[in-house]
Amino acid sequence: MSLYEILGVERTASQQEIKKAYYKLALRLHPDKNPGDEEAKEKFQQLQKVIFILGDEEKRAVYDETGYAGDDALVGEAAENLQEFFRTMYRRVTEADIEEFEANYRGSDSEKKDLKDLYEKFKGNMNRLFCSMLCSDPKLDSHRYKDIIDEAIAEGELKTSRTYQKWAKKVSESEPPTNPLVRRQKTKKQEGMDLNWNPQKKSFRRPDKGLKVSRAKTGSVSVWTKILDRRTEA
Repeated sequence: MSLYEILGVERTASQQEIKKAYYKLALRLHPDKNPGDEEAKEKFQQLQKVIFILGDEEKRAVYDETGYAGDDALVGEAAENLQEFFRTMYRRVTEADIEEFEANYRGSDSEKKDLKDLYEKFKGNMNRLFCSMLCSDPKLDSHRYKDIIDEAIAEGELKTSRTYQKWAKKVSESEPPTNPLVRRQKTKKQEGMDLNWNPQKKSFRRPDKGLKVSRAKTGSVSVWTKILDRRTEA
């Protein structure tokens, strides 16, 4: 049982497709959606472990070469149970769920907490943070995140790092967005990147089977376009 099977994507999936699958599950399993639900909390933590590897191109490349996940919860029977649990989750995520979650999450105290937690986890590496941060978009949120983190550093809640300082300097030199919290829309091109659930293979597939996406060329795209998928509902 590979991490790709657990997440429900093909081994050849692009980084965009991997993150799309992750966000669909994360929106359903996030602690804010399941207060007091220990099973959902545990599965959310396991999901974080999967995206920590597959969401990072370097770690993914090492995994592809070695097949080593480094966690007993991601192998054997435990992995099979996790895959089955995630599979049932996919069918319960609707566009309305996604819109409601994003509207309530962005700019909330919960978002700030997640941001600070991930900042500590990735030691100020914001590129990795954006891979795991829900409803995030580097173009819209970099200045906003910088303000939150800088305030936490000034208050002694977080520690700065060279990696973060380098990123923050680049952000400061760029023009901030006018309305970073305004809901984002999908373009027609992005709608074509939606994934359909394939029950036979227990994974997502693109509607256009001939469409090829190079992992190296996907780059950073809006999380909104990654998680919106009108055609995967049961």
